[in-house]
Amino acid sequence: MGLFDAIGIAGTGLSAQRIRMDVTAENLANADTTKAANGQPYQRQEVQLSQIGGGGFEGALSGALAQSAGAPGAGGVQVSGIVSDATPDRQVYDPTNPEADAQGYVKMPNVSTVTEMTDLISEQQSYQSDITAMQTAKSMFTATLGCSNDHPPDRRPQRRARRRGSRKRGQSSRRSGSRRRHARRRTQRRGRIDHGRLR
Repeated sequence: MGLFDAIGIAGTGLSAQRIRMDVTAENLANADTTKAANGQPYQRQEVQLSQIGGGGFEGALSGALAQSAGAPGAGGVQVSGIVSDATPDRQVYDPTNPEADAQGYVKMPNVSTVTEMTDLISEQQSYQSDITAMQTAKSMFTATLGCSNDHPPDRRPQRRARRRGSRKRGQSSRRSGSRRRHARRRTQRRGRIDHGRLR
């Protein structure tokens, strides 16, 4: 498999989960639709997913051989189709509804809000997992290529600061030595003056 195949495979997962979320949103929006385009209650839709390429060791081997020959490697997931749920319609007793039959029952879509919300949470988690896989693969490839932004800290400012500190300490010591020499000279001059006065 190529260097960036992991990102491409995670991208197919993002596309598949996005389609699943779109279909779930459509089911929730039509949970109370008693007449669809065919005049019947809305039928819940389901997304069918299939693996891209063969599975198992044989699939991985054939994908590697195809890629070495110049063909793109296999991997990932794809939407193979969107089908209607065969679950029977719900019968709701509502004699005042214009769609009610002679017994007062209304055919409602076979959509369960609880089921759709559960599917929505599952799709969200799968989508987030694909994003995490993509980000992890990106950071690994960045580290492999040596293009990380985490450069080692620059030590030059610290060296300059130490040099300046050394110069200042040297200048300070020279000034202190000069002050001590001047003090000794003044003391010697005063001693000569006092000695002359005593004579």
